[in-house]
Amino acid sequence: MVGDRDEAAEARRRARQACEVRIVRPGDTEAEADASALDWARIPLDERAEFVWQLSVELGRLAAQGSTADVGRHWRPRQ
Repeated sequence: MVGDRDEAAEARRRARQACEVRIVRPGDTEAEADASALDWARIPLDERAEFVWQLSVELGRLAAQGSTADVGRHWRPRQ
């Protein structure tokens, strides 16, 4: 039991080490594109399809639960 808590705490610590915050002002399409490209560049090419699938599963679960999470906040239709 204690070992599980230690492992969970260690996993959270590792996740925090990889966190970063980027502020993209509305209308700053270049900064938004740079941030998006950086995100995708961090995912190895051969793992991207699996990554996208896992995101879609997670979003589906949130939607099914009636979550109030701001799931599609950054999505905008092409103009």
